Amino acid sequence: MFDRIAAKFSNIVYNDANPLYKDGGYLNLEGWELLESSKNRDENGYFGAAFSANNTIIIAHRGTEVGSLDDIKNDISIFYNKPLTQLPYALKFSKFVEDKYTSIFSYLHTGHSLGGLLAEVVGLSLKQPVISFEAPGAYQAANAVLNDSDKIKGDNITTYFTDPNFINTHGKHIANNFYKVDYFTNPTGVELTDYIIYSVKQHSMENLMNQFDAETGKPINFKIVQNWPEGFEAGYKSYLDNNRLWQQKAVLDWEQNIIIESYTDPDTFEIIEIKLQNEYQDITEYKAELDSERTTAKKHVEGCLVIGFAKTFIYLTSTAFKKPFEESFFGKLLNKFSNLMAENFSSYIDVHENNTRDIVYQEVEFLEEELPCCDILFGSSIDCGYC
Repeated sequence: MFDRIAAKFSNIVYNDANPLYKDGGYLNLEGWELLESSKNRDENGYFGAAFSANNTIIIAHRGTEVGSLDDIKNDISIFYNKPLTQLPYALKFSKFVEDKYTSIFSYLHTGHSLGGLLAEVVGLSLKQPVISFEAPGAYQAANAVLNDSDKIKGDNITTYFTDPNFINTHGKHIANNFYKVDYFTNPTGVELTDYIIYSVKQHSMENLMNQFDAETGKPINFKIVQNWPEGFEAGYKSYLDNNRLWQQKAVLDWEQNIIIESYTDPDTFEIIEIKLQNEYQDITEYKAELDSERTTAKKHVEGCLVIGFAKTFIYLTSTAFKKPFEESFFGKLLNKFSNLMAENFSSYIDVHENNTRDIVYQEVEFLEEELPCCDILFGSSIDCGYC
């Protein structure tokens, strides 16, 4: 009933200087009025606003604001499972509104991203319903406040997600069901950095809000998902599966000496694994070869980093920033190093089948490419001894 307007308010509160004023004009609140807004924005980064209509109050908690140090600190706290500094202020503001306007109103909490997490914890604490958007898992934060796992129930929490991304797959979620809103953002590739860029695009509240139908109040295209991926790697694997970036993939289990082919069920996001052991005679040989090449690559990168620091110092002192850092030796080396770490993190090996149904293992991408050559990247005749 309130889903679309909750999405709208979750987006409005990002403009905390004046939630009703944006892009040179006042926003249409569709019969709702701004009742209260928090006054402690500069103390800790929290901002909330209460809107009312027909004996209902919706309290919208603002999410992460790009460039806000306090918001960044809270985001880091989420990923390291530390207490959120904004949470006490969100509770205080919500209690203030509830006390001032008595019990004749029914209440609903909403928010996007960090704001969605705050909304879920506050809603549980005050026993009021919640509609959240693209929030990370709030279970641990709620448990820290309530100190009683039996009180953490998802019956009154409605959660909307887009595709799994590194934000909405972080932590354990409280809701019993999740609503996956379908809208397309073009993925850029299989690298970990591509997944992060894709996550940021999909995470946008404004994009998500535009998917809601004005008449029904529900998203135009959505489906209910019971089990949402939990954790960074689970989100990354879902990203690869959902966008068909790898038609087939396999994980080489070093300990068990087996290959595990896996895919993600598109409806439930459950990871289905197929373990193959006796069908591949060359697993042991391939594993030994890959181990050797990874060791060589690791030594190469470590050597390049040492020389890279020295060359970067020369670069910075001699060029006075005339060339962008990302075009410098160390900038390119860091980019290559991040790609290398992405491959190591995923531990995936592409599997391709040819016409004869024989399995051919394609080496991990970073092993096929040449690692950065110092004298080419840096334009210097000095060689690091590894390239």
